[in-house]
Amino acid sequence: MSTDNCVRACRCEKCAATDISEGSFALDLSAAFFSLGTADPGFVPDSFLNFYPADTTTAAIELRLENMWRRTNGGYQLMDNPLIDAALAVKERLARNIVVCREAGSHTPQADDEECCEICGIWMGDDLERRL
Repeated sequence: MSTDNCVRACRCEKCAATDISEGSFALDLSAAFFSLGTADPGFVPDSFLNFYPADTTTAAIELRLENMWRRTNGGYQLMDNPLIDAALAVKERLARNIVVCREAGSHTPQADDEECCEICGIWMGDDLERRL
């Protein structure tokens, strides 16, 4: 998918206003997805860049010049990334909903899928004490 296609698919103001190369856009997107699976979403360690399948030097410089990345100790912090912001918002909402279920003492089955909780969206058999 080209950068233009990704930008059109996203339709957020940040993507529409960004004029970066396709390689930089791909690196930014890959880095954001990678960081979501770590303990520090939004932070991309240098080790990720070392194993990225393309040259990252020029792309990282471009992302820094566009104020999309900021250099920190051991890597880069992704700045104002809509993907990271959306994922963190979902994670926070899930955490709040799990607390509601924990305080109630149990899950509430969905009307159309009794194996899934109506409140927090996790499986009915999932241990509430292991969450959070």
